[in-house]
Amino acid sequence: MRKIILALSPLFMLTSLFFSQQIVDNPEKPLSKNAGRVLKLKEELRINDEGGKFYFKYPRYLMVGPDGSIFVWELEQFLKFSPDGQFIKNFYKRGEGPGEIQRTFFYNFYKDGIFVFDLMAAKIIHMDMQGNLVDEFKFKERYGHFYGLLNDKFILEKINWPAAEQTQGKLYDVPYVILLVSKDGTIEKECPGLPSQIFMAPTLTLIWSPFLGVLNQDGKTLFINHSCEYEVVAMDLVKGEIDRIFKRKYSRVKLKRGKVKVESNLPFKVPEKEYENDIESLYIFKGNLWVRTSTKDAKKGTLYDVFDKDGKYIDNFYLNLEGSHIGTHENFIFMREQDKEGNINIVKYRVID
Repeated sequence: MRKIILALSPLFMLTSLFFSQQIVDNPEKPLSKNAGRVLKLKEELRINDEGGKFYFKYPRYLMVGPDGSIFVWELEQFLKFSPDGQFIKNFYKRGEGPGEIQRTFFYNFYKDGIFVFDLMAAKIIHMDMQGNLVDEFKFKERYGHFYGLLNDKFILEKINWPAAEQTQGKLYDVPYVILLVSKDGTIEKECPGLPSQIFMAPTLTLIWSPFLGVLNQDGKTLFINHSCEYEVVAMDLVKGEIDRIFKRKYSRVKLKRGKVKVESNLPFKVPEKEYENDIESLYIFKGNLWVRTSTKDAKKGTLYDVFDKDGKYIDNFYLNLEGSHIGTHENFIFMREQDKEGNINIVKYRVID
């Protein structure tokens, strides 16, 4: 009996933590009387690689800097464009030396600079807005994601993986922990771990539940989705605790992609997924949280829900565009689109309504 109690105690503590937070349970329909409309947009700018100075294959992680410049992550490229879409410079330098990036990276802006997190090298590079190296910070710990800075502390994500010898071919609740880390690598604050389901076996790892995070404009709140079902956690980074959890009644969408295909001779069974993940992505738009859902309409497009900072479900709309939504800024959204010739473009749209 003692072994059972000890095994369950972390789960009990985690469950108690969630129940102690404010849960905002929203109805199926939002407050807005104009909900369910197709969002009206006007194309403002189109960027392509026709000049040959850079290339587009899969641009993503688009952000607009404090000077209005447009930045985008691309395969072994970190591209800067002027506010009117003119190519300025590729900040990416591959390597292991100071200011160099091995491969995968995340970035954000803080005060007068750009901070780039090199995932493989476990370091953060501080550049000025012209791409010149200012400083570099190396960590002993390995982190999975970088969201930005708060009071000169790095907001980093750590995944507490189970030991490889403990993986038995089943779904595990793997805790993702948000940390505030000083520039010398000291962990200054640790937020409560949020479990995300991952299928783990000796020869196979499958991400089952998403772990999506977006930093609010004030840098103090991180909105997180860590479940296949409709739920958003608002993490107060100043206090280092969960502020509230909000959700709404949502009709789940059946998975259309079929079963996960693995070799039949594996000594374990991979579970079958019945539904799409309810939430596909999170965005901050003019102080509100946009939630891109799995609901699609053949005529209207993709359904987006809108919540205020307190988790109240205030609006929804459909985005009827071909391509992928890769960024927002002020009254604009940015899309990755493909033209008739198969060329990739980044398109900036103004939101009219």
